[in-house]
Amino acid sequence: MRVTCAVVVTALSCIIFKFDSAQAQTRPVSNRPGRFLSLPNPQKCANRPKQFFFRGHNYFFSGHVPELAGRKVDWLDGRNICREYCMDLVSMETQEENNMIFRLIQQSSII
Repeated sequence: MRVTCAVVVTALSCIIFKFDSAQAQTRPVSNRPGRFLSLPNPQKCANRPKQFFFRGHNYFFSGHVPELAGRKVDWLDGRNICREYCMDLVSMETQEENNMIFRLIQQSSII
């Protein structure tokens, strides 16, 4: 998969969600094995990228950011990149939104 904090398995996209300052607490060290979701980073959240707006949501496509453009990550790492900015991976809710993300993928030559 490719991070395009716009992640549709092949492309990663982030929808911006509300940020609650209570979420910005530091995660305690865990002795449990495995990987975890990242917590929001207040500084990144305050300066999160908002590249375009569609039907009430802001979107950010990581493929347009040089340090993220060619980076390949799995679903959890893609989601964690988004979560640091108080965003989440794209979730298709309508055919219209699906079409918009599909056009973005085509125009960006991801597939």
